[in-house]
Amino acid sequence: MARVKNNTKSISISTDGLFQNVANVGDIVYTIKKGLIVELRVCEVLLRIKKNKELSICYKDIEDDIFSASTIFLTREHAEKYL
Repeated sequence: MARVKNNTKSISISTDGLFQNVANVGDIVYTIKKGLIVELRVCEVLLRIKKNKELSICYKDIEDDIFSASTIFLTREHAEKYL
């Protein structure tokens, strides 16, 4: 069972190591669009429950675009390695 701790700055999740390296509100993260690395500022962190009842983390940027945590890189170097 997940325990979610929430404050005005960030969300941290304890699920026996299921989620690690979660970005905080205000962090810069990176994604890849059309073969280019795009820098995003995290405006909101969303915790969703999928149809199969698994937890999923998503990030919302300033333009209200939502990105799955699986498509986000915490550093530019990690994004570059993916290309």
